[in-house]
Parts: sequence; C-alpha cells; structure tokens
Amino acid sequence: MMMNISRITPLLIFIGVLVNGFSVASAAYVIDDNSLISSKVPAPQVRVIEDKGGTLGIEQLKDNMELFGPLSALGELKTDYHYWLATQVENRGSIDRQLILDKLPNWDEFRAYIIKSDGSIKIIDRNQSAYDSAINPSVENNLATLRIDQFESRYAKFDLARGESVRIILSVKADHHFKHPDLSINIADFPKYLELKRQSLYFEGIMLGAIASLLIFSIYNAIIFRDGTSVSYALWLLSSCLLPISSSMLDGQRLNEFFVNVSDLKIAGIDFDFFVLYVAGCLQNILYIVFAQLFLGIKSKYPVVDKVLKNYIVFVIVYYAFQLFVKYDFHANYLWVPFYVTHVVVLLLILGCGAIEALKGERSANFFIAGLIPYIVFRIFYALGIVKWWSPMVLLPDFGLLHFLKNSAGIQQVLSITLEAIVISFAVADRTKSLQDKVAQSIQNQKKLIEDQNRILEVTVAERTMELDAKRANIQELLYNVMPISVAEELEVNGAAPPIRHDSVTILFTDFVGFTQASSIMPANRMVAELNEIFGAFDRITEEFGVEKIKTIGDAYMAVAGAPVFCEDHAIRCARAALRMIDFIQDRNRTATFKWSLRVGLHSGPVVAGVIGTKRIAYDIWGDSVNLASRMESSSEANRVNISAYTFDLIRHQFECEYRGKIPTKGKGDIDMYFIAA
Repeated sequence: MMMNISRITPLLIFIGVLVNGFSVASAAYVIDDNSLISSKVPAPQVRVIEDKGGTLGIEQLKDNMELFGPLSALGELKTDYHYWLATQVENRGSIDRQLILDKLPNWDEFRAYIIKSDGSIKIIDRNQSAYDSAINPSVENNLATLRIDQFESRYAKFDLARGESVRIILSVKADHHFKHPDLSINIADFPKYLELKRQSLYFEGIMLGAIASLLIFSIYNAIIFRDGTSVSYALWLLSSCLLPISSSMLDGQRLNEFFVNVSDLKIAGIDFDFFVLYVAGCLQNILYIVFAQLFLGIKSKYPVVDKVLKNYIVFVIVYYAFQLFVKYDFHANYLWVPFYVTHVVVLLLILGCGAIEALKGERSANFFIAGLIPYIVFRIFYALGIVKWWSPMVLLPDFGLLHFLKNSAGIQQVLSITLEAIVISFAVADRTKSLQDKVAQSIQNQKKLIEDQNRILEVTVAERTMELDAKRANIQELLYNVMPISVAEELEVNGAAPPIRHDSVTILFTDFVGFTQASSIMPANRMVAELNEIFGAFDRITEEFGVEKIKTIGDAYMAVAGAPVFCEDHAIRCARAALRMIDFIQDRNRTATFKWSLRVGLHSGPVVAGVIGTKRIAYDIWGDSVNLASRMESSSEANRVNISAYTFDLIRHQFECEYRGKIPTKGKGDIDMYFIAA
C-alpha cells in the first residue's frame, strides 16, 4: 500500500499544479463592452508573492503561477521586501482595447510584465501615478518634428486584442514614505480615461491659476508694505503653489510632468520631487502659522497660544525631517495620526483667536475665519483619506468634478488651500485697506502735528531769539565793560584782536597809602565793599573824562588814555581824571568811617595794547611806559598826582605843576618828577 502511494504522489502533485495553474488562469478578469472605464481587479483574482531578498525574476515566475498565494494572506508591507502580483485579464468585448494600469501607488520600484498567450513578454517600467513619473514628451521634444517612434508614453499602457487573454505580473517595492499602498490592480481604458481626466486637469489648472494669481498680488503687496504679515502671506502662497505642483494627482505629478525632468535628480540621497514635496509641505504648515500669528497679533494678545504655536513649528520641522531622512518599518499611521490630530487642534486654536478678534469688532478677522473654516474641514477630509479611514468625501456622487474630488486626496488638499487663499486674500486686502486708512490718517495727524509744532516752534524761536538777543546784549554789555568798545566789536566780527602799537598814550596808576596794614585788621567783606565803592566811582570818573580802564590789581587801579583809540589830549584827560579821583577820596573821607589816602602817578609814552589769552580774555597794555607810570605812582605822596617830565610837557599849558627835582627810581635811576597843583 505504501508502495502504491509513493508511486502516485508525483502524479498528485502534477495534477495539483495543473489545477492551481488552471484556477489562476481561469480566474481571469473579464473586460467587455459593459466594463467600467476604470475598474479594480477583485482581490480574489489577484495573487501575490513576498520576495524578501529580491532574488526572484520573471523567468522564474512566469511559468510557475502555483508559487503565488492569495492577496488576503499577505501581512503588512515591508519597505525592504519586493512583491510580485499576478492576475489574468481577458478582452471579451467587440473591439481591440488599449489599456493602462491605473491608480498605481507611488512604488519605489515598479515594473509590469504583460505575458501574451504565445509566451512573448512586454515590459512596462512607466508609472504615471508615481512621483518620479517620466516627464511629458511634449516638454522635451519639438512637437512639429516628433515622430511616432520617438514618442514614449508616460503611462503604463498595453494593447489587448478582442478575444485575447494576457497574464499581468507586477514587480513592486514599497517606498518608506508610504507604508500602506493598496496592492490592488486597477485597469482603465486609455483613450476614454484621457477624455475623463481632462476635467481633473481643468479643475487643477483653475485652482493653481487662482493661487498663482494671488501669489503675484501678495508679492506686490509684500514689496509695497514690507511688513511681516504681507511677507509671510506671500511665502505661504509660494509654498502652497509648490505643494500641489509636487503632489501626485490622479495621474501623476505636475512638477515632473510639465516643468522639468528631475526624475534622476537627488538631494541628500532623496528624490528631488520627494524633497520638494516635503519641504513645501513643511513650509506650508509653518508659514501659515507665522502668518496667523502676525495677522491676528497672537504674540501680544494670546501669549499662551503663541507658545503652543512655536512648539508646534518645532514639531512640524521634526516630523518632516523624520519623514524625509529616517527609514522606518512600522505603520505610517503611527506618524500620520498624531501629526494630523495636532495639526487640526492647532488650527482650531487659531480659529478661536480669530473668533475672539471678530467679536472685538476686527473686520478682517471675519474674512480670516471664513477662510479658515473650510480649510480645516478639507484638511480633516484630506487627513482621513491619507490614513485610509472613513471620510465623508466617500458620500459624494461620482458625477463630474465631484468624482475627482472624491477620489483624490491631492485635489482635496489643493481645493482647501485654494479656498483658504482666496478668502484670506480678502482678509489681507481688507487689512491692507485698513493699513492704508491708518497710514492716511497718520499722515493727516502728522501733518497737523507738524503744523502745530511749526507754530509752536515759531513762537519758541521768537521767544528764544528774544532771549538770545537779551543774552547777547548782556554779553555785549559785559564785554564792553571789560574792554574798550572798539576792541570788543573787533572780537565780535573777527574773533580776535591782534596787538597794536600806540606811539603816544598816558597811563594812570593809583593805590592806597597804608592799604596792607588796613587789610590786615579790616574784615574781608568790608574791605571788598570799600574797594567796590571806590573803584566804582573811579570807573565813572574815567568814563566821564574818556579814559579806558585797564584793570585793578589788589588796591591798584590802572587806566590809559589814547588807546585803543588815539586822542591828542590823552595826558590832559588822565590829569583831570586823577585830580577828580583825589577829590572823591577827600570828600568821602569827611563822612566815611575808614579814611583813605590815594597816590596817583602818570606817565606818557609808547605802549603795545591788545587782547591776550583764550579764557577770561582781557584787554591789556605792555611796554616800558607802563613800568614808568607804576614808578610815578609809587614815588608819589598821599593825595597828590605825581607825573613824569614827558607828561608835564604835554599838560604844562593846562595845569600848574610843581617841580620835585630828580627822584631816584628803582631800576630807572634819577627821574625828573612833578606834582600837579591842586
């Protein structure tokens, strides 16, 4: 009995193989005249093999369909594994068909083998749904000279003749960015599919055109106002343009299809189109938060929310960096669900801030809310579609544009961004108008303020001018008091008064007899009062007789006539002034408590006169004549005017003088001296 079983075992295996192969072959997916334009091959008619090492090949598998197992037995996809899918498709329609493999996930690796009944194999490595789908041939070629054999379609298409049956085997490898692509096989009638998708292209074009138009407006607005809100709005719109362009729509990615061929370009080892998509998504999230913060003034008005938003921005950066640069094998929903839940919560927080601002009467906040609500709704629908959960979008009918909106998360995202951008543009425009009104009002207020300030300034200037004129008059008067008027005027005009030689002047010196002894017993304040009274009288006397006071040194009083303005009678002026000074002292002594005796000396001769110093400047005279005048004073007697022979010669016709003889003088020898008779 055992021998019999052993003999029939190979036969049983052979029969099993034939039966299994027949079951695969007989379970063909039929396409006829009543088939849908785009349809999904039922799961029972799809077989699969998990190729852990990627070692299997088409030659090994094409004639061994028994190696394939049911799709339902497959566990979660792993990014390091290759997978082989197989199905049988038969055309029972009345015409030949040109078909495409439709709605293909974004496989990291993809190749399709179309095996005909005669054993020939057509290899397809194009995937129009992938992010790295080939660029549209019309972009890189001259359409006027492009031949049929030069045109390589970007679609995964193949021909199926009437009554023909083919076996389709797909070799795929999942991308670590998308952990749960659908292993189903979708087949569409290519010509009719192209007709249908035109509506989707129109829809995408309208939305992208709207965003692009708003982007141009926002850039202009940012250049004009140069404020953070306008700049962040423009940058958000720029990222909002890049996001749908780099996203995979119903039939591929627009960046790679219409703009530039970047299918072989990589950044940091990552496909360029993927990199643009994730960077655009990251920026789109961050820039909207920044825009909302600035637009609603969240930082100053809602500091707690502002802190949450800043932490969220960090969270977004970490999330997208992880998605880009870290390969992981756990289910992507473990990342997507927390991210989108946090994203929606943050948007609701911003919505709450906007509602509060609207309740406060901020008109632009109403537009902000109107744009944010549909944005949140569609973002929720988009997130539900991404994580493969139930979404209300499945309730939409499959008519016209609603079909594409229902079946494409990418279009849902673009629509949400477009609606948000359009409504927010009204908010920005309203805010712009508000800013313009504020600027205009500010200009009016500034104009009025300037006019008021000008009036105040004019009054202030007039008052200050009067004050300065008064101070100038005081300074001028003070200057005239400390030096001759002509010298003071020269200083005012030229800023300097150079020394000038005067050939004939008369110098007057006075001092008090016994002053040193008196000052030692007299209180200082009383001494100052005495000198102030006497010298004040001397000032009036010199002014009366046209003599210029030079200075006082202690109890000595010095004056000159004939300088700085020359006069012929300079000696006579000094003589009269000296006699009047003595008369004043004698008259004062009759009633004053302290009795003073005055010595006076006069000498005539040449001197040099001018202003010296840069601080506490003073008009002074120098020369030997000054020393001789001082000797005349020291050689005089109490209440007498002692003069030199030079002065005597100038006044002898006007005054009676008494010759004293030759008087010895310190440093000068014997000098002829005279007293002026009283």
